[in-house]
Amino acid sequence: MTSSRQVGQNKELLIQHRGIAMNPGRSLHMAYPKPCGIIAILTDFGLEDPYVAAMKAVALDICPSTKIVDISHNIKSFDIETAALTLYMVYRYFPRGTIFVVVVDPGVGSSRRAITILSSNYIFVGPDNGVLFPSAKDDGIIAVKLVENDRYFRKPVSR
Repeated sequence: MTSSRQVGQNKELLIQHRGIAMNPGRSLHMAYPKPCGIIAILTDFGLEDPYVAAMKAVALDICPSTKIVDISHNIKSFDIETAALTLYMVYRYFPRGTIFVVVVDPGVGSSRRAITILSSNYIFVGPDNGVLFPSAKDDGIIAVKLVENDRYFRKPVSR
């Protein structure tokens, strides 16, 4: 469904989704949304463990004024299709500049990379497994970037 690889020494990310290829290494001539201070979270963590709270704590540590909205944490474990559909059904109701963080991935803690997709109105962050693609494509993909800044990763990585 989704494949990624580094191309050359420029570390450009080439993501191919269902025959649509984008080279996000190109310059961003189009305006992309400025974050509005809202993070909407969608996970398969459930609510019985501390993982949702830990995720929110990391976000608030980085930016204490952030407003965090829970889309759902009751997606069936690793159910990428349901997560993609859930995100698709709600994303457009959020203000321009909302950051959507999705963690529904059978490869959590693996070498699968996290990506950021900048669309016309929103910012989508999650695993490179296709879960973000339907919503981002619907809104108009501008660029896709790897999440590489260590500031956004806590050590040790949860598994």
